[in-house]
Order: sequence, then structure tokens, then C-alpha cells
Amino acid sequence: MAAVDGMGMRGAAAARRGARRWVLGRARAGEAEQGAILVLAAVGFTLALVAAALAVDLGRVAAQARDNQAVADLAALDAVRDTLAAQSRAEASAARNGFTLGADRTVVAEVGTVDADNAFILGGGTDAVRVTVTSPVDHRFAPGSRAVTRVAVATKQAIAGFSIGSSLGTVSTSEAPLLNRLLERFLGGTVGSVSLVSYNGLANAYVNVGELAAAMGFATVSELLTADVTLAQLLAGTATVLNADGVVAAADVNALAAVVTSSTTFQLGDFLSVDQGALGRAAGFGVNALQLVTAAGALANQDTFLDAGAVVSVPGVASTRLGVKVIEAAQTYIGPVGGSVDTSQVDLTLTPAIDTGLGGLLRLSGNLPVSFVAAAAVGTLSAIDCTGPPPGITVGVAGQPVTTRVAATLGVSLLGVPVASVAIGPVSATGLASSNSIDFDYPSEFSPTAPSQATPSAPAGASLGTGNVTVTLLGALPLGVTLSSLTNSIIAALNPIINNVVSTVSTPVLDRALRAAGVSVGPVDTAALAEEFDPATCGEPRLVG
Repeated sequence: MAAVDGMGMRGAAAARRGARRWVLGRARAGEAEQGAILVLAAVGFTLALVAAALAVDLGRVAAQARDNQAVADLAALDAVRDTLAAQSRAEASAARNGFTLGADRTVVAEVGTVDADNAFILGGGTDAVRVTVTSPVDHRFAPGSRAVTRVAVATKQAIAGFSIGSSLGTVSTSEAPLLNRLLERFLGGTVGSVSLVSYNGLANAYVNVGELAAAMGFATVSELLTADVTLAQLLAGTATVLNADGVVAAADVNALAAVVTSSTTFQLGDFLSVDQGALGRAAGFGVNALQLVTAAGALANQDTFLDAGAVVSVPGVASTRLGVKVIEAAQTYIGPVGGSVDTSQVDLTLTPAIDTGLGGLLRLSGNLPVSFVAAAAVGTLSAIDCTGPPPGITVGVAGQPVTTRVAATLGVSLLGVPVASVAIGPVSATGLASSNSIDFDYPSEFSPTAPSQATPSAPAGASLGTGNVTVTLLGALPLGVTLSSLTNSIIAALNPIINNVVSTVSTPVLDRALRAAGVSVGPVDTAALAEEFDPATCGEPRLVG
């Protein structure tokens, strides 16, 4: 027992010694780990300090770059206003904006032009300025300093505007009742209460585009041009602007809006084209109120047909009625040189009432519509002259062919009894396209102080041949009259009438009839817009890079 107890005591003592050694070993290991953590912490702190120093220096560089860019932008906009003194204007602008010039703090202005992609071309012209601003930034932690350079390019493009169309761009206010009829077809309601005084008021009033956008709930002109709107919405917005400007006719525009039945939507951008570069200035542009109302009405009702009810005197014909069909609204362009818009298409129809003898007892009678289609033309702002004398703009008009068409069914009678039916055409003849360059002198030839200018273009003639006339017998022909002789007699009787109708189109008779209907047809009418052209400033500086 004693031996056993001794061994037990020795084992217990050994266990205690082992436990003590284990505890001491763990303590020494913990001390070693603590040393490693201290080393890592010191390295991390050093890296964080370096990163913070770099961040401070980089932040100073970024702040200086931002300041230099702002100085360069403003200096470029100022310098391009007078490219002959670009350097001095750029330096003065920089000084006004807190930039101090020095040996290492420079402002350099260079004069040139910009290409279609707005890339600067040194010495290629005098309508653009590139300004380079350079200044040093002293590092707070790293040794030395760093130069920060920023560049801005500004250009000054002359802006002008013109309208081009075959119809509603120049609505005459000489006949209020006929204008009422025209608008009633557009609006779908009765507008008989609108007076000639109101039309004259609208013809002399302008609607500010920016105010119109705000009145219709749009933040920008761009939103206004691209939004889908109804005619009633546009008229209501127009009335709001006119009322704020004190135009008496605003009440009549409200009355027009109240009778609109069309819910068709359209975009103002379909007839009012503003160049991207002119959008910044577009809020200050003015659009003729009467043109805006009528063009929008035409756009909302593109198939509207105006039967003027006019009787036109054609030699050899008892009476002729005139009809005008407007296919598109007139177009307006606002922007720099080179921009263009397409014109309207107009279909004029003269309908002679035929009642003529064919020799002997036979008579030819019926209506013979002759239509003249003035297809789309392109108007391009080809030049802006801000110095003159006198200042003004040039619009190039490339007219498309004018086509004459004849198609009808007439009757042949013997003592009042139908004996034959005559089908004519269709016969088409196309005239040559016209190309004209129209100069407008400011301000005498600018709308609204002057009417639009029409490009000359004569319609083509049309004549019948044996292949264009088909005669169908309904009864027996008189003795001695053959089918071929009847056809020849019809052609002989109709060709002078057709030629007279065609020639009438290019005479003042038709012009007077159209103006009586409140419509002016050119075939292409072009007007320079006074509200969009200012020779004193002749363009607004803008940044392009």
C-alpha cells in the first residue's frame, strides 16, 4: 500500500509539473503573437497614412482641374464673341473668375473652326476658339508640384429661321368668313364668332416658345417639340400665353379650343424644326400665332379638303370651281446655316363645267377636273449675312416637279338624249423641277413686316390623244357619224379647254381666287422670320468641347 501510495504521489506531482509547463508555454506563445500583431498594425498604419496623403494630393489636383475647367469654359465663351481679340478677352474672363496669371499660370486662346463632329481645327476659320488653362498644384505630402491643364472649345454660330410651305404659312386675313370655314374644317365646330379683327390680332401676335412649353406643362422646349399633344391642348396653351401677353385675340383662341372635336395627337416638331444647336436659345423664339393655329389644325387633320367655292373665269368655259387640298402643314426651321426642312404638298383642282357642241346636233357635257399637284420641295438655310449692307439671309429652295392630271367621265347627247359615255384619261404631264435661291433683306423683307416670297414654277401642259379617250355607245349615232369621227371631235373640243385651264393656273386669276380662300400657294412660299434673326448679336456662343 505504501508503495502504491508513493507512486500515486509521484504521478500527481509529475502531472502538476506538466500542467505548469503547458501554461508557461502558452503564455510565451501569446507573447510572440502579440509582437506579430504590433508589427502588422504598424505597417497598416503606415500604408493608411500614405494613402491618406495621396488622397489629399489627388483631391487637390481634382479640385484644381475642376476650377481650371470652369475658367476655360467661361473664357472660351467670352473669347468667341470677338475672335479678333480672343487672347485678351480670354485673359480678362479668367481674371474676372479669380484666375491669377503668372509664369506657370497661363491662359492660351487659339482661333479656328470646328468640323461636323465638333472637333477643333486650328486656323481653319474664325468661328471657334480653343482656350487652354494651366496652373500648378503643390503637393502637400509628396515632393514637388504638378501642372493641371484643362481645355474648352466654344463656337459662335449665327442662327436664323424661315418657314416654307405651299399653304398655311401665309394665311390671308382679308376674308374672315372664308377663314372661319377653313378653321371649321380643321376644328370640327362652328367658329363663326371669330372676327376679322381677331384674325388680324393673331396674324400680328407671336407666341413665345418657352412660355408655350411652360403653359403646357413641359420643362424644356425639347420636351414640347417631341411630346404627343392634341389640337385642343395646343390651343389652350396658346391662349394662356397670349392672354399673359395682353393679346385680345386670346379669348378667340380659347373659343376655338372649346369647339375642337379631333382627338388626334401630333408633335409640334413635325412642323417646327429647331436645330440641336439652337435648342438653348429656342425658349426665346417667337412663332406667329395665326401660323401656329392653322398649321397645327392642318397637322391634326391631314386629309382636310378646302373647297374654296370660288368661281374662276376660264376662256371657253361657262364656269370653273376651285378646290385646294392641303396634304401637310407648312414647315419652320430655326438654326445655323445648312439646316433644311421639307415643304408641304398641295393639290389644286379646277373643275370646268363643260357644255359644248360637237358639230351638228351632238353636245358634250359634264365636269372635267384638272388637278395640279405641287409635290414636296426642300428649303435650306444657305447663308446668313450679319453685316450687309443690308444684313439678311439666303434660303435655297429646290422645288419638285409640278404634275398636271386630267381624268373625267363626260356624256354625249343628241337633242338631250344620251347617246354615248366618254371616259377621259387619266392623263398626266410633269413639268420641270425648279431650283431657286431667295435673298431676304433685314428687316424690310422679314415676316411679319413683309409677305412670303414664292418661287416661280409653271405647271406642265396636258393634251389628249386617241389613246386617252374611250367612247361607249349608249344608243344609235346620227346618220353619218362614226365612232372614230366622234372621238376626234371630242379631242378637238377638249384640248383647247384643257390648255386654257392649265394656262389659267399661272395667271393672276388663280392667285386671286386662292387668296380669296385665305390660302397662298407658290407652289413654294418661303418667309424669313424676324424673331429668329438678330444682326447685332448674330449667333449665340456655345461650348462644343
